Amino acid sequence: MSRLSNAPLVEVIFEIKWNSSNKQEVDKFQLLIGAMYAALKDSYEKPENLLPDPNIPIQAFLNRPIYRSKKINSNSILYQLGPGILSINHVGSDYDWNVFYEEILKIVNVVKNLYAFNPNKGIHIGLKYLDFFEFQFQDENIFSFLKEKFHLTIESEFIQNPVGLNFEIAQRENDSVFNLKISTGTLNDRRNGLVVESKLNSLRSSEDLFPMFEQILDGYHSRLSDFFKNMTRGELYDSFNRK
Repeated sequence: MSRLSNAPLVEVIFEIKWNSSNKQEVDKFQLLIGAMYAALKDSYEKPENLLPDPNIPIQAFLNRPIYRSKKINSNSILYQLGPGILSINHVGSDYDWNVFYEEILKIVNVVKNLYAFNPNKGIHIGLKYLDFFEFQFQDENIFSFLKEKFHLTIESEFIQNPVGLNFEIAQRENDSVFNLKISTGTLNDRRNGLVVESKLNSLRSSEDLFPMFEQILDGYHSRLSDFFKNMTRGELYDSFNRK
């Protein structure tokens, strides 16, 4: 997405997940932690252990990050690693897709070269955007807001002025699934509003994923960027460029 001076962006999350439930996969993961640090130590800090109790077996945290490493001299970019999961995150609205894209390619390339993925098992790949839009339920009608600002019409004969919202929809797009979720939320524990989550994800074998990785990632970004611009088109999108 192009850089906006007043973007509603909270976080961008790239993620891959894979089966890591047996002992062999867990052992491979434990070797991966140190190997990743060695490969990325010039640009990323030593991984921070997120385990609440070191005595809890790693198997209890399948598909959950248990290590986090921040990019050196950056408050925005980090990667998280757990048994069966890698996420690369950009936090905050000061976001440049080209910079983040290069970090994703670098980290995924390291993991691909260090970790022997099972060619017979699928890998989930996903790209997700989280945006926050300030909204006061006591002052505005959410149905009117969604229609006027997001071009989304929700009609109900028996609900007129809701005080909360949790809307989710999914649709298949070629070999991927697009998800949209809009829910009540807060930002920094003081701003009330709506959290909008837009995501594309798919399941692919490692043999299909990695040779086409750049094209897949580019395609996901383009689709989500187009969706955001279309959803917020008009006055709302124009406000993101105001100083």
